[in-house]
Amino acid sequence: MSKYDIIQVEHEEDFFWCLYEKDTEQAINFFLFKDDAYEKKDFLEKGGAFNGFTPSFILKEVNLPKTSVEINKNFEELLE
Repeated sequence: MSKYDIIQVEHEEDFFWCLYEKDTEQAINFFLFKDDAYEKKDFLEKGGAFNGFTPSFILKEVNLPKTSVEINKNFEELLE
């Protein structure tokens, strides 16, 4: 039994292919080409990555705040 589905999605008159993980009910990735989606699905079905249980934090986008602090300078100060 397959752990993943490929679903065609329409958005603003464009079509995408969504790789969907059944057990976690998460969209893993979106592809412009159907062949790319099936290639990734095949890789994951064969045990690649998290073996059908992708942690949700892996899929969340992280927006880091922009800072003007020079991080290397802070490390140099700690080492002195």
